[in-house]
Amino acid sequence: MASTRKSTRTSAPSGARQGSIYKLDQRKPKPDLSQLASIGLDTRTGDVYDSTIRELRGPQAFKHYREMADHSPVIGACLFAIEMLLRKVKWSVEPGDESAEEEKRALLLEGMLDDMSHSWEDAIAEILSMMVYGFAFTETVYKLRKGPYERDSRYRSKFTDGLVGIRKFVLVPQETLDRWVWDQEGGIQSFIQRSPEDSKVRIIPIDKGLLFRTKVSKNNPQGRSMLLNAYYPWTFVKRIQEYEGIGIERDLAGMPYAGVPPEYLEADASENDRRFLSAVKEIVTGVRRNAQEGIVFPMAYDDENNPLFEFKLLATGGMRQFDTNKIIERYERRMAMSLLSDFILMGHERVGSLALSRDKTTLIGRALAGILASIAAVINRHEVPRLYRFNGWDPKAMSKFVPGDVENADIKNLGAYVKSVMSVGAMTPDPKLEAALREAAALPPIDPEYMRGPDEMRPVDEESDEDEDEDEDNKKPSGDDEDEDDPAPEPEPDDEKPKKPKKNSRKQLLKAVQAHRRAA
Repeated sequence: MASTRKSTRTSAPSGARQGSIYKLDQRKPKPDLSQLASIGLDTRTGDVYDSTIRELRGPQAFKHYREMADHSPVIGACLFAIEMLLRKVKWSVEPGDESAEEEKRALLLEGMLDDMSHSWEDAIAEILSMMVYGFAFTETVYKLRKGPYERDSRYRSKFTDGLVGIRKFVLVPQETLDRWVWDQEGGIQSFIQRSPEDSKVRIIPIDKGLLFRTKVSKNNPQGRSMLLNAYYPWTFVKRIQEYEGIGIERDLAGMPYAGVPPEYLEADASENDRRFLSAVKEIVTGVRRNAQEGIVFPMAYDDENNPLFEFKLLATGGMRQFDTNKIIERYERRMAMSLLSDFILMGHERVGSLALSRDKTTLIGRALAGILASIAAVINRHEVPRLYRFNGWDPKAMSKFVPGDVENADIKNLGAYVKSVMSVGAMTPDPKLEAALREAAALPPIDPEYMRGPDEMRPVDEESDEDEDEDEDNKKPSGDDEDEDDPAPEPEPDDEKPKKPKKNSRKQLLKAVQAHRRAA
């Protein structure tokens, strides 16, 4: 009976010599392309319940955040200061490489910022709503650039090149969020919006939008609100101010007091007595000192001529045990600290120094630079590749949006630094350095005809004039009476040549100015 057992011996490859040692297959192993771990975020219902504060879980968190931003003077001032600082930052587009084609694309991208139906500053202000809610989801609406006279806004543009441009960034209000859509690996797929005007559900895919977040943790699409750490101080300030207002009103009007016979307070009181007692309680709790003040109270006496019913205002004596001003100031300072904007309170409490103020503004400036960097990262990672793909550009080296500086340079310190490094020869003046210093000092740029280097800073027309003078000196004079047979005059020695008078030209003035700068 023939055996069905297969041999496990490996056969030698064809063409190999017998007795040779065969090596193992060293082909590249195939990687596992699947995701095994979970992001750790509960995404079953489409809502995010990741906060440890019960009031800030789910859709109700947006209402609290908006109330804090709209009704707190300190938080509103901090957010306004941050928004104004970031709105004035200038943005530019850096080419992906030094090729002329990529520099042209960078100019096209930069021109798109001024070709939208709204300003770029307004778009930044809408994106900055992520500081309040933790995230900002914007839908990108595109257009074909066919010229400024197109009636349809989908084609209206300053340019007529036919490229795909950005028509506008539409902020999807955070309060209209119905739910998120994730894939099996926890990736964000869509923003489901429930419109408040018609209650219709709209699906905005992530490929057509941009999701800006203050912080990315567990791939939470709602990020982390910058007002989260200010919630408890804001709650305490809100309550203390309400108690303070009630206390002031009671101090001015007095504590209402009403006296009724004891049988009205017994459990077996009649129905009429209970209704009367309820009316008295409403009078006591609702009495106010205003234009409509007044009370109608019954006059009844017992057998000893003592009044059965009594109403009066009890005066409060002395001051309160707690200073509510200091308590409120403490919590407001903590609210400002949570936004790194407590410098706005300096001077209000008659404390603080100029040096401390500079340190705090430097800190907030660096933090705001980080926020702008995160905004630019989202645009460069998602929006720029879309524009390259729509316009058929080569994505090998893509240009990128770059925000400018948040703070202006300290001219005094900058001047001292430049002077110190130039005095030891660590830096030499050149046109680029001068252009940078002029920009830092908000001075007008230098005339381009002088941008030729430190030793050649003279107008181009002056150089051409001098060349013409030299040609005239070297040119032989011509005339009809000149005899060609006459011998040429012998050249005079150099010391006997008459010296040409010097002209008071701009070149000499520039040299004098440069010599003065070097001496200084």
